[in-house]
Amino acid sequence: MMLIAGFKRLLRRDRDNESKSTDFRSQGIQQLQSNREILKGLEKRLCLVSQRIKQAAEKALHEKKVGNVAACKFHLKHKRMLLSEQTNLHGQMLNITQSIQALEQSLMTCETMQCLRGSTGALSNVHAQSSLDGIDDIADDFQDACETGNEHSELLANCMTNPCDDDEITEEMNSLGGSSSAPPSAPAVPADVVHMPVAPSTALPVISDPQPTQAAENSKNIEDLEQLMLA
Repeated sequence: MMLIAGFKRLLRRDRDNESKSTDFRSQGIQQLQSNREILKGLEKRLCLVSQRIKQAAEKALHEKKVGNVAACKFHLKHKRMLLSEQTNLHGQMLNITQSIQALEQSLMTCETMQCLRGSTGALSNVHAQSSLDGIDDIADDFQDACETGNEHSELLANCMTNPCDDDEITEEMNSLGGSSSAPPSAPAVPADVVHMPVAPSTALPVISDPQPTQAAENSKNIEDLEQLMLA
């Protein structure tokens, strides 16, 4: 009973954590959307301020050309105020951008945690359905089933074997037509078949090349001519 009560408390705590995580995630998504809307508003305001700065500078230059010093100074002061606001807007936009990035990263981390938590629970449920002893028992049962199947196949193969003796079949085959068990002889060659001559077994004589003899005679004649010229 204590084990069941502890298991129920564990399930209740997991459900509470999951509900809290879902609430935090929804709050984070709402805040992220709100920050993005604020950032869009700051961007519009920055664009407007930039246009007014440009207009104030043009007006100050125009008043200076016409010689209206007071109006020129007014537009220059207005320009400085707008520049200060532009700097503030840049800082605010940077802070909002950082908060958006942090929220996005936190939401991704939250989703990763939920994914891992769900995967861990699923793995625990799957592993609870099996154990090492159960796997060993299944493997043993499968091996026994395979051996039983092999025995049945051998029994069926032996039952279907022909009971006749091979020696009896051989004797019956030899007795067919009064023929003996000796293999049949080769067919005789007809008399009218022309016999081809037998090829000679001795090697053919080698015919020497006459060119070396002719070359020797030419060399002898040249030597004789040289001796006559020297005499």
